[in-house]
Amino acid sequence: MPPSKRAGRSSSEVEPRRWRWFLCGLFLLSLAWRAGVLLRLGRTPLVEYLNADSAIYWDWSTEIRAGHWLPAQPFFLGPLYPYALAVVRSLLGDRIGAVLAAQVVLGSASVVVLTDAVRRLTSARAAGIVGIVLAGYSMSVFFDVQVLSESLLFFLGSAALWFTVRSGRMAAASVGGLTALMALGRPVFVLLLVPYGLALIHRSPSRLRTAAMLMALPALVAVLTAFHHARSAGAPIPFTYSGGYNLYVGNGPFANGTYVPFIDESDPASARGAGSGVSADGRYYLEHTAGLRLDAAESDRYWSSAAWAWMREHPRREARLLLLKLGLLFNRDELPQIVGATTYERAAGSLGWPIRWEFVTLLAGGLLGAFLGRRHWPARMLTGCVAALAVGTSMFFVVDRYRLHLVPYLAVLAGIALTGTAPAFARRGVMAVSLAVVVAACAIALQPLVPHDPARDGWDYATTLGQAWLSQDDPGRAAEWLERATALDERGLLRGSDTPSARLMRAGVYDDLATAHFRLGRNREAQTSARRAVELAPQARGLNARYATVLAINGKADSARAFLAAAGTSRARLAQDLLGEAARREARGDVPGTRNYLHAAADMNPALEAAVVGSIRLEIMADSLETAAARIDRAEAHGLDAHVANAHRAWIRLAAGDRAGSRRLLQAIPEDRRSGDPRVAGTIELMSR
Repeated sequence: MPPSKRAGRSSSEVEPRRWRWFLCGLFLLSLAWRAGVLLRLGRTPLVEYLNADSAIYWDWSTEIRAGHWLPAQPFFLGPLYPYALAVVRSLLGDRIGAVLAAQVVLGSASVVVLTDAVRRLTSARAAGIVGIVLAGYSMSVFFDVQVLSESLLFFLGSAALWFTVRSGRMAAASVGGLTALMALGRPVFVLLLVPYGLALIHRSPSRLRTAAMLMALPALVAVLTAFHHARSAGAPIPFTYSGGYNLYVGNGPFANGTYVPFIDESDPASARGAGSGVSADGRYYLEHTAGLRLDAAESDRYWSSAAWAWMREHPRREARLLLLKLGLLFNRDELPQIVGATTYERAAGSLGWPIRWEFVTLLAGGLLGAFLGRRHWPARMLTGCVAALAVGTSMFFVVDRYRLHLVPYLAVLAGIALTGTAPAFARRGVMAVSLAVVVAACAIALQPLVPHDPARDGWDYATTLGQAWLSQDDPGRAAEWLERATALDERGLLRGSDTPSARLMRAGVYDDLATAHFRLGRNREAQTSARRAVELAPQARGLNARYATVLAINGKADSARAFLAAAGTSRARLAQDLLGEAARREARGDVPGTRNYLHAAADMNPALEAAVVGSIRLEIMADSLETAAARIDRAEAHGLDAHVANAHRAWIRLAAGDRAGSRRLLQAIPEDRRSGDPRVAGTIELMSR
């Protein structure tokens, strides 16, 4: 039956029982495939790996579960997913695997919802073909096993499309509510209200009522988030304040069409708080490079103004960049922002059906469906949805996470194509033109806009596994994989590795390798790797700070001071950080680590009494009496209280067997200090044990 007639049938028509059974079977097929991928992934460190946005979302949901329902900060990242994540964790527990299992179920439900939407517009046969393709669509499966918002957003988008196709009295309110939720995940989805609204209003007997129902919940959500931002940031920004920063990333001087990490993401911006994603908004970078101390709204305006200024100065470059982003959006290759799907496939096996360039396959079907159904509202609406997301995405940058959300609309258009192809063959002229258009478009889409680099694939794989093992506190395996990555780098096999963003990413790998070596007690190797990181990205303040830390641990406090200036911190601050880490090591029972950090803290700041006294006591307990005596003399020269120093000298004499000398030193300390000064009294108590 032609799609135009199928689209016009009553939504109350009872579907065949066998179709319901088919949907159940399709759900089980999708679920079984995704569960198998998740089980295979469970044999790797990747299933528990949280990185970048996924780590922010997890920490944010932890804050929500702790009772911080509304953060004091404005929303930089969309708040939808962390709140949903908090609910799922409350119901299923805190294991990442349990959360991913819930997403696997949700992803399978998305397949069923989309398949039923196709049938309502076309035929059961076309819907069945599309549904089976979607059941093993690799990128959908990939994001179902990520702690990212894509699985939830994909389901909400599929449900909104289903309600639009199904129509009914509450369709407009349902679509509006679902789109409002999606906008809380990523504001660009607000653009979908235009094609949805045109379709719903066109078919409604009461257009004003339909428009009001469609816009009510999105408007309410925009007002509520704007109120939150007016209270927390001083500006009524709807949804999130990340627009300016993302505009600069996608169109500024470093832009290349996809996500470019142009700032040092290893900087300790988390000191501002992880909630709402403010650690990723670039304010720390602006503060320490341009001396700008901005609030959230000011930073949004700063990045936005900088982006528009650059675009006005370079109009030709921006026009070419826009065309490039549109090309990347419909190209054969996926562009990862956080972790690539190819890395997961190498670690856990195939993520989907063995269909090469599956996005281009859907694109071909979608183009054909758009052409054949161009005179009817379903194809027009679906084409409008693709256009809205394409325009919205191209304003910023293209990554695999964003492109995924074109799939529901292309899949339904492909279903229209499958149904409309046979009648079109009867009109050979129409079919010839449509096929020519599809072939030409797909020939362009199949041209690789990003050259394939096998060495880069190997580097990404080794880097990701190394970081995953490091996050699971397995420095041995982490060092093994990270050394594979750095070996590729040192052999000069990585293309385009000398751009500022590439140097920064390479530096991050050497920094991770330094961390792994350090945890293994290989301090010299850690120093070498940390130095290489700083050489690659000398402007990165976080890398300089960590290199200074490694130098201090290795007893090179004087050398460390030079890098503290580049890090924008002080010896006193580093000493405090070292002292804090010493306390954490002590709590874990790591005596050698505690000793190293205490000594480093005392060397960096000889006036930091807690570190100095702690390091002296550890030396005495280790029977390093000469070293302890030397440390006392040095500390006293830097202001250590004389009575505190003599109490420790008395301890040294006692440890050396000179009880009389120890007693004389203690008797020389006034009684009120021996009993009233906790530093002296604590030392005497330790001596008596």
